[in-house]
Amino acid sequence: MKKDENQLLIRSCLTELCTAIGARPTGSGENRLAQQYIDRQFRQMGLQVENQPFTCIHWMAGSAALNVDNEKIPAKASPYSLPVHFSGRFERAETISELQGRDLTDKMLVLAGALAREPVMPKNFRFWNPEHHQQIIRTLESLSPKAIITFTDEVATPVFEDGDFDIPSVVVPVNYQSRFHQNSNHTIELSFEARRIPSTGANVIARLNPTAKKKVIVCAHFDTKPGTPGALDNASGITTLLLTARLLSEADLNVCAEFVAFNGEDYFSTPGQVAYLEKYTDTFGRVMLAINCDGVGYKHGKTGISPMSCSREIEILVEKHIKNYRSLTLADPWYQGDHMLFTGAGIPTLAITSQKIFDLLDTVIHSEKDTIDLIDHSRIAETALFINSMIRQIEKVLKR
Repeated sequence: MKKDENQLLIRSCLTELCTAIGARPTGSGENRLAQQYIDRQFRQMGLQVENQPFTCIHWMAGSAALNVDNEKIPAKASPYSLPVHFSGRFERAETISELQGRDLTDKMLVLAGALAREPVMPKNFRFWNPEHHQQIIRTLESLSPKAIITFTDEVATPVFEDGDFDIPSVVVPVNYQSRFHQNSNHTIELSFEARRIPSTGANVIARLNPTAKKKVIVCAHFDTKPGTPGALDNASGITTLLLTARLLSEADLNVCAEFVAFNGEDYFSTPGQVAYLEKYTDTFGRVMLAINCDGVGYKHGKTGISPMSCSREIEILVEKHIKNYRSLTLADPWYQGDHMLFTGAGIPTLAITSQKIFDLLDTVIHSEKDTIDLIDHSRIAETALFINSMIRQIEKVLKR
């Protein structure tokens, strides 16, 4: 493929996903448009394509109205929260022990301190769910407050983002926390509408040379949080995936190249990961290498390649070939993303993301600021060329 054709694919894919479609929450109409676009791209390359369905919910919410003694306080419904219409008093707690013995019947609960220091993992999340998070959920469900207030910075992940947790909750900017400092006799009013609408989504899986005994996997997710164009998270990863597929579709491979566009990485229960595992875990013994692209191409830093669960032979191959690409560098392992399906199973894995992506988590990622002007097209092209080179080298290893 010529260089200008690479650039055309990169530009058209980013524009389609981020501008024409925009935010792509799992279960939404926009998410299905993204799924259909990726499906078309794979089929135009002559690949065998599977759309792997799963059930999910599409969440819709109106604006929240929060008043304390008639003072309006800005608030947003926590993602996937049920609706609430409440007028009464609140109590505040910072630890589990402070909740013990409380009577929260017909009261609002304000969570702060250790109880709200970090996002609480969804109650039914399969891959990592620490006991102290489960204890928080169990305790809150046993006390059944009418609703919960938590505090967060502008773009930080909400404490609750869980479609299986049925206590309504809102997020209030942290600079308003003093209004809720002590248990209070003040009247608090909270109201918002919300709906959990049964829906479906699907992974898009494409295969080149599907009958080969061994295979390599390249993956990226195409869903987003609500309200974000999702350029770095993760239209750039999908663009890298599609360009890699186009490059390899022109090759004569002796291994199966499987390209997985995951759906639901930013959804509370990661249904795409679960669906893939349930169907394909028994094929993991065929996988020589898995490569995940998430947050590729940030223009203000290099793209990092993180070998995980890799043999020294693969690490040496990475070190050798990475030198041919100015925008790439070795990076430390990171443990959030679709690649954990594979590295957790002991499959050699390369996790690829921009080195400085983690600096953007609390300011840009998951917000309306995650736009295509943050992305350097040449860095996406170099990443796809590197992946293509690595897969060719892995194929040579197989022939020995």
